[in-house]
Amino acid sequence: MAEPEWRTKVSPEGETRKRVCRFTDLDGKARTFDMHARFIPGVGRIHFRLVPEERTIRLAHIGSKTRPGL
Repeated sequence: MAEPEWRTKVSPEGETRKRVCRFTDLDGKARTFDMHARFIPGVGRIHFRLVPEERTIRLAHIGSKTRPGL
């Protein structure tokens, strides 16, 4: 299975927002963590990327919706 069966809404960011979803990974490289789950109420997000070779996910951000320039 390429992705887990999510128990909540999980989706990738749109093309225009992917640029604000770049974070430094554990190996020091900048990667796009555009998959996200929302937590409500509010504008909270959990950003992550799938790591298929390890069959895991890697978390990058838990908090408010990411904003350009912040």
